[in-house]
Amino acid sequence: MSKRYLLFLIILTQLGCVAPKSIKKTGTFEKKLARVNKAIIARDYVGAYLMLSELENTAKFKSNSNLKSSILFNKAYCLMMQKKYNDAINVLNKAISTYPQNIKNYILRAYIFKLIGKIDKSILDLKQAEQIAPNNAIIKYNLGCLYIDKGDYDSAVKKLNAAVKIQPDLKDGFINLAYALFHLSKYNDAISNLKKAALLDNKDADIYFNMGLSYEKLHQYDSAISSYSEAIKINPQYISSYINRGLLFLSLGKNNLACQDLKKACDLGVCAKYKNLKEIMVCQ
Repeated sequence: MSKRYLLFLIILTQLGCVAPKSIKKTGTFEKKLARVNKAIIARDYVGAYLMLSELENTAKFKSNSNLKSSILFNKAYCLMMQKKYNDAINVLNKAISTYPQNIKNYILRAYIFKLIGKIDKSILDLKQAEQIAPNNAIIKYNLGCLYIDKGDYDSAVKKLNAAVKIQPDLKDGFINLAYALFHLSKYNDAISNLKKAALLDNKDADIYFNMGLSYEKLHQYDSAISSYSEAIKINPQYISSYINRGLLFLSLGKNNLACQDLKKACDLGVCAKYKNLKEIMVCQ
């Protein structure tokens, strides 16, 4: 079953970079911040880091905890983009101790922990961010994704349900909620959430592929075939849909249709099933 990915970078973009909004865009300090921003946009992370380090020596940096925390956040972001993960975490530790209310520091640290495989620490940081911003759907969505990665599907369902309740247009929230429900063998609930995702985007082939898997588990084979067919209609290169529909046709004794689908999957690059059926003379 297909799932969707974490949205850490989306929420970090929403939160903004460089300086809090309360800082006025005038003066030498602010002009340097603008240059930092341009360097980050240009992906000159080394240059941006060096400019941020210069700003740490200014009186304004030392006198404003919120600003200090934001600049440290950007230093950590630049280090992360250079794959200096431990250094980035150390900078974020300092940023959080300086201004604990700045949620983007927890979120960035959570993202880095995820990158280096420390899922439990990532979850702890997102929980801290969630306490500060309890109505942020993307934080809850990311928590749900991390619980899926851990195989804790019950916790994933709780967080993803909360996310889509806050943000009803969060398509990936419904898709991942269905993914977690599927793994809890709650196939009807999974289908219900996939239908909600389809209302938001009826051109997403993964939604219909996942629906097909769920219908198969319920032994509703006609609906499963219709779902796989819709996925193929949207994406004619969807190999897994051809394979699953072909195998379903085979189980229903519709060998000609099965061979057509499995041959198409072979034409697209996955030939094992088709070759097996040719060897036993099911397919010519």
